[in-house]
Amino acid sequence: MAEGGTYTLVLARDHSGPIEVGALGAIDFPAGWYAYTGSALGSGGFSRIDRHRAVARRLSDTVGGAVPDFGCSDCDCRSHLVGCEDRAELVVAVERAHDVVVSESG
Repeated sequence: MAEGGTYTLVLARDHSGPIEVGALGAIDFPAGWYAYTGSALGSGGFSRIDRHRAVARRLSDTVGGAVPDFGCSDCDCRSHLVGCEDRAELVVAVERAHDVVVSESG
């Protein structure tokens, strides 16, 4: 059984507007497609996804481009949330990123 891993949620936002995002405050998210990458590693394994689902619910009504400092307080990434107008382009980018990580770790 897996101990956890990395996941990416692909989300659609059908209209533009601000969303309150915790300590980052209100952020204006244009309509489009978004990918949020998170970790289910560490204690709690995949149960940690519940916290990220709450983020996904807030974003389901969602960003364009990378949102600086979004979801990356525990690492040195610029952002864990990126946006794209084209769903297919975003999904291909997510799949490629995950393929690269798997090939580098294996």
